[in-house]
Amino acid sequence: MTQITETGLTLLNKEKPTLTQLVLINMPPGSSIEDAGRLALKEIMNFELVLTQRPELKACTPNSVLLAVKQVISDNLTLAPSAALVYLYPGKVLVGNNEANQKVYETVLTYDPTANGRLSIARQAGRILDNKRPVVTYDATGKVETVTVEFLVPSYPAPRWESIKFGQSHFAKWQQKSAAKFGGTASANYFSWNKGIDPDFASTKAIRHGLNKLGTNMNERPNMAVQMDFKGMPPEVVNKESQENVLQAPAYTSYEEVQNNSAESFNIDVKPEDL
Repeated sequence: MTQITETGLTLLNKEKPTLTQLVLINMPPGSSIEDAGRLALKEIMNFELVLTQRPELKACTPNSVLLAVKQVISDNLTLAPSAALVYLYPGKVLVGNNEANQKVYETVLTYDPTANGRLSIARQAGRILDNKRPVVTYDATGKVETVTVEFLVPSYPAPRWESIKFGQSHFAKWQQKSAAKFGGTASANYFSWNKGIDPDFASTKAIRHGLNKLGTNMNERPNMAVQMDFKGMPPEVVNKESQENVLQAPAYTSYEEVQNNSAESFNIDVKPEDL
């Protein structure tokens, strides 16, 4: 396992010129290749830091490590744990059969932008110009009743605020998906606040699902000289929400459907209470 990790880091360093060119694409015109190289090295060091905190990622193949880091850089995000813009997780890909005709899988590194990462991507693409912090309402018992997110979106003749509200029916749907992944028991975050969904967790979900409704095309990104205040969610909240979200899709990737796609079969050490 240590050999794979070292090979992955070695490959990243070997491909630093390519990573540098990817970084340069997202930098302001006139930026130097030296500055881009320093940012590429920084992301390699960030991945090394992530490995110390997430040892389960050490089993991922070197090529998948390189591809994941390329995706992060291409989306103009960072692997820095303190930024909480990216969530990395190991998945399985079917690579063929062995001599005994048994399926052979490789462990690959996959990345998913957190809710904060998706906010950054949407802003870079110009799909949103600004956003407000989610607004939570409560019922008479103190349980979360609704969560509303608002995005300032480009429009003619002037930008408009678009409001998206999520309520009990949405919470129930999210809870059902969570329970399906964990043998019938949903994440504790759906019951931890007055026997209802945690407000920060619900707010993070609302940001993710709200942005999904808007859609994003990074190739439409404009040159934006104005930087708005970032109105994201706390790092520990977006990371917990991402842990749950990445398991909604099968970690096994192939043209052949794999029946057993439980969290245990992914070899991911995820506990429901941590989600």
